[in-house]
Amino acid sequence: MSSLVARNASDASSPTSLPCAMDPQSTSALVHLPLEILLRITHHISTVDLGNVRLTCRALERATFSFFSHEFFRKKQFMVSTFSLQALLDISKHPTLSPCLKHLILSTDRPEAIGMWGLNGQPMTEEESAQLELALADQMQLMTTGRLRDLLTEVFTNLKHLETVDIRDFDSPSRRRDRTQWRSYGARTLEAAARTTVRSRAWIINDPYPSQVFTATTAALAAAQARPRSIEVLERNRGGNGPFALQDAAFFIPGHIDSSMASLLGSLQSLHLSVSFHTRREPFMIQKFLALATNVTWLRLNFHCPQITHPECVISWLGQDPDCSQARPFETPSPKLPMLERLDLGDATLSYKSVLRCLAKFAPTLKSVYLRRICFQDDDNINRDEPINPWDSFLKAIPRTSNLDLKVLDISYPRTSTYQWWIDITFDKPGGRNPATQWRCTTSTLTMEKAIEQVRGAIRIKWPTSEQSVPTEESDTEESEETEEEEGNENDGSEQAAE
Repeated sequence: MSSLVARNASDASSPTSLPCAMDPQSTSALVHLPLEILLRITHHISTVDLGNVRLTCRALERATFSFFSHEFFRKKQFMVSTFSLQALLDISKHPTLSPCLKHLILSTDRPEAIGMWGLNGQPMTEEESAQLELALADQMQLMTTGRLRDLLTEVFTNLKHLETVDIRDFDSPSRRRDRTQWRSYGARTLEAAARTTVRSRAWIINDPYPSQVFTATTAALAAAQARPRSIEVLERNRGGNGPFALQDAAFFIPGHIDSSMASLLGSLQSLHLSVSFHTRREPFMIQKFLALATNVTWLRLNFHCPQITHPECVISWLGQDPDCSQARPFETPSPKLPMLERLDLGDATLSYKSVLRCLAKFAPTLKSVYLRRICFQDDDNINRDEPINPWDSFLKAIPRTSNLDLKVLDISYPRTSTYQWWIDITFDKPGGRNPATQWRCTTSTLTMEKAIEQVRGAIRIKWPTSEQSVPTEESDTEESEETEEEEGNENDGSEQAAE
């Protein structure tokens, strides 16, 4: 491909092959290719070669702009650094690239302070050590002075077509061009300059960094009067210090931005949150945040809480009747959410009755329910000689729920527990050799009632005997989030060439 571009360029400039008055671009073989063939060819070349093709002539630059901007500027990922955010600000001011940016990712990437040793085990040079210290100081200054919020406010004011704001702690592996991951803009440059690693994992238990990024981002969106359709907090990094999730304080809304935050949250169609509550008392600041998201059609709540009672408090509150509930001091009345069509719950130990109350409350509009790594706890099993599977009780009650017309019920990695046992649940699928960990009930071929009958018959659970030892801790299933979030082209693939 490179030789073809070079040959066309040399032929176009040759004085013996073209009259002087002829436009060199008109004789280029690439220029005269049908657009679909040109795009098919450039789809398989590296980012550097693609950039060279677009630099060959203005005709090729214009012909490839639409797919180029969609691949490299529709969705872009940045980190909290002046270098990275300045590039974002420049894009937001660009007259042709700014309208292309629809999905903005803010990563929780940070350079790791690895002492005096670099990545290859060799001592860091004085310049490398200084670059690392400058990067850490830069992030601290952005976070503590309010500069991060001010920069993001200017960015959100400029991005008129922004649809999704996404805070995440991972790099998507879905970049097919160059066979590498999508990275935050500036991450590779910093790694090379400081010979360090830029990662998004937690440094300490209950790390406040993602909450700080989230607070600055939402405050900037409110100040800019931005109206994205979706705010998402996605986490997959579960290292030794725990998941990178939001604390209850991340949802605090001060009085001076109350009205602007209400307008922002009220315009959302989807809200995805990953939370980790470490407080002794029940979380309550998230209640007001959720209550202001009055028009969401898709709500996802992933919990990673040391105290298993905290998720139950949130779901129990969410399922309350807003007209009958009596809010305690500092609490917010439960919201109606009259537009809710999809509810996702994950990584929590809950009472199945609390979830059923949520389904009954949102039944008039609810169409899809996804339960991922949910453990249903039935305290009544303590007093029974023969325990009852709460998942069976939950499934049996769904068809009897008034006004509930589900189209999808997706269950993956379910568990149950007694006062001392954590028990995995699997499904027997027709023709399957091994038990399945996921079952999806849909109305595409069966009624929901028939589909639920099938899953109830397929449930397999092995209750522990009294002779077995009590497990010491809950195991954790390490698998990625839903595959529907593995989008194709996400980030700035031109970073390697541009930085």
